[in-house]
Amino acid sequence: MIFVGESENGLFRLPNPIKVEINCEMNVPADELNIVFPYASSIPIFRKIYALPDDCDNFRLAVREKNVLFSGIVDEQVYRADADNEEIVFYCRSLAALLLDNECPPTNYVNPSLSIIFQKHIQPFGITVGSFPESIRGGVLNVPKGSSHYAAAEKFCREFLGTVPIIDHKGQFYCSPNTKSELILFDNKDGIPFININVCENRYKRISQIFVSQNNGYDTSVSDEDAQSRGIVRVRFLNLSDSKTKSLSDADEILQKSRKESFSVILNCCGCLIDKIGCYAEVSAPWCRGKKFIVSAVNYKNDYKGEISKVKLITESEDIINVDSRNNGSR
Repeated sequence: MIFVGESENGLFRLPNPIKVEINCEMNVPADELNIVFPYASSIPIFRKIYALPDDCDNFRLAVREKNVLFSGIVDEQVYRADADNEEIVFYCRSLAALLLDNECPPTNYVNPSLSIIFQKHIQPFGITVGSFPESIRGGVLNVPKGSSHYAAAEKFCREFLGTVPIIDHKGQFYCSPNTKSELILFDNKDGIPFININVCENRYKRISQIFVSQNNGYDTSVSDEDAQSRGIVRVRFLNLSDSKTKSLSDADEILQKSRKESFSVILNCCGCLIDKIGCYAEVSAPWCRGKKFIVSAVNYKNDYKGEISKVKLITESEDIINVDSRNNGSR
């Protein structure tokens, strides 16, 4: 992996690092990069850091064309030393951090489109949009005081498109997770080998039923019938006036999230796999055969021990929700 810094004087190729750690997760807006270099007086103050593939021949062209594994802002640049060593440490976050860190003016948008949201909340920070789907319904988008630009964009996606946005490693905004069509196989014979694997059924994270209050009483229930058939009893109550979209889709999302979190697959693999975020995956291991997963998170480390990627897989979403509406508060 090649690292390039951007200062007020342009791009600067950095020496080989002592230690690298990159954290990427689909449901976390900003990726993280922590990197340590041996001290050199020629290293200036950087405002951005880029990670490029090892086979990159022209780092300036790669940065311009966004052929990168990571691009982000430098939150902290630290000089540290002891009796034996001098080092420079960079703590960085991907470009989504700019949307998270900046507050936007409170406003109300009537029948907003992604084009408007892009112009007001995304484009000013140098982030591009991967696609431009238009909202399928009208209404008013309220952006209250204290909201970040990311919160405004996320609220638009949730309320008008029914999606959760993501900003990828190239600094492109998508209205929903940019799942890749590539299918990868984790297998010690015919696929990506792994050092070890943990496959766990976390029954305690599964929710079986949510009672929803749309007006006064909790007279609507949303159930996960699969969880109930397995003898799981974990009930929650949701007041839609306090929820994100104020619709039953919030209860659906809670049940979907609990189902995904109830089955965890963690693999430790040699090498760098941060470019596999969003890929479909299969695993040759007990409890995994016949299931299709999505690579949802990767923690990559490179130090004196070598390169290790800790990969988290989640199951694909399934239609598990059964809405049972009852009036007058009866259950």
